[in-house]
Amino acid sequence: ELRRTADLMLAYGHLAPRGATELMVPHPDEQAEQLRIALDPAQSVHAQAEKLYKKARKLTDAAAISSARLDETRQQHAQLEALAGKLDATADGDLAALADELTAAGVLAAPRQETTKDRKITGGENFRRFESAEGYPIFVGRNNRQNDRLTTRVARGNDLWLHVGQGQSGSHVVVRLPRGKTASLETMLDAATLAVHFSRARGNPNCEVIYTQAKHVRKPKGLPPGSVIPSRTRSITVRHEAARLTRLLDSAS
Repeated sequence: ELRRTADLMLAYGHLAPRGATELMVPHPDEQAEQLRIALDPAQSVHAQAEKLYKKARKLTDAAAISSARLDETRQQHAQLEALAGKLDATADGDLAALADELTAAGVLAAPRQETTKDRKITGGENFRRFESAEGYPIFVGRNNRQNDRLTTRVARGNDLWLHVGQGQSGSHVVVRLPRGKTASLETMLDAATLAVHFSRARGNPNCEVIYTQAKHVRKPKGLPPGSVIPSRTRSITVRHEAARLTRLLDSAS
């Protein structure tokens, strides 16, 4: 509604005399009727229209953030309910079997495992680290807060950023690439395979993964941990390849 009003102000603003307090324009929905738009006589019609556009953009961003936070909360609720059921059914001596899931959910703190090789890149953060067939390091977040740090602090603009598609939850994946270098299909498939493996889509024979350069991923203020807004994304369909996954998992440092 704000955008429509702003559009009408720009289209018919030349009809309003200086200092006008209202603008009468043809109604966009009702023929033979007019719509009254209140004006501020101290400002130009163009300036008032720009304010409406700005307010509309803020409302649109707020709606997207609210929707993302609601989806994230629902996913966390379902994940914690499932974990609660598993914990109820698990003997104390077998809790180690759930350690990865508890860590991913943020219930347990991730163990610190740092290597000298990665310290400069990750700042000491113990991200999962793998190596592509071409020798490029692939970093995978262990939980939502690590996903945030990996995407917003560690990834460089040229790096490849990936995430499982179709709205499914999963880890952020970043391929560290040399400046000016683009990822080959083989490296992209390696990283996409890890994105599927460390997500709720694990085990699916075919899965969509979205990717973009890290510089096109932003995190507006107010989004919950692990939630970002990527742009200029493309997608790739990943087929489960046991040999590829085994090679990647064996490369973990």
